[in-house]
Amino acid sequence: MAKKKRETDDERAARDREERIALLKMKQGLIEDSELIPETGYKLPEPTKWEKFAAFCSLNKWFIIVGAFIASVVIMCVTQALTKEKADIRVLVVRYGESSELDRHSDRIAQALEKFCRDFDENGKVRVEVNTINFPTNDEATDQRSVTERQRFNAELQLAEAQMLIVDAEFADWMANVRMQPNAFKEQNDENGGKVYNNVGILMNSTALAKEAHWNKCPDSVVILIRNELNDGSGSVKKNAEYRERAEEVLQNILEGNVVNPQD
Repeated sequence: MAKKKRETDDERAARDREERIALLKMKQGLIEDSELIPETGYKLPEPTKWEKFAAFCSLNKWFIIVGAFIASVVIMCVTQALTKEKADIRVLVVRYGESSELDRHSDRIAQALEKFCRDFDENGKVRVEVNTINFPTNDEATDQRSVTERQRFNAELQLAEAQMLIVDAEFADWMANVRMQPNAFKEQNDENGGKVYNNVGILMNSTALAKEAHWNKCPDSVVILIRNELNDGSGSVKKNAEYRERAEEVLQNILEGNVVNPQD
């Protein structure tokens, strides 16, 4: 009979370690049995739900971490969208030409507009949102900035939430002559106050808006416009009509110098 080889201390330690690993996997329900564990008649207890859950998390921890990160980002974006404060009116400021100073005064224009705007949403706060676009004067420009600004402008036209525009007179001419939209803006007359530009625009420097914006040297080339009703399927016709009524009321307050929302 062959003599059984005696285990060394290192071999015995390695075997004990492998048996412990196999026993742990059996307890976690990862394997049913193992040749490393001798038959002793002892039945391993059924792992608890918590032990199964812990084993699942251990095996899939990276998927869980990535999934939790994506979920947190989605929740944050949805929360911001739902809790974003809606503006009482939205105004589009379009700078046209390198010599224009419109973008430099856009913040003060926004603050001044709030003085002539009432709380349409009745949420206890007046807020005017101004979006400034530096529109390229060269229609053939293909640089990234020009393309982006044109895309932003077209998106604003489609969304149609901004029913009031404050633009350079050159831009108003460009809309009528180059873009072939002569009826894009409502007609104005001298009866309401303010100097009229091309029957559609009000020169800003002839109104109280320039004074409230502290723009003492506002040139004759800055025009306030109100969009016409264009049923082209862009945005909500009903909501756009509401935004237009708000813009017209604010413009009327500007022309009359009627400060409905005094500020410190």
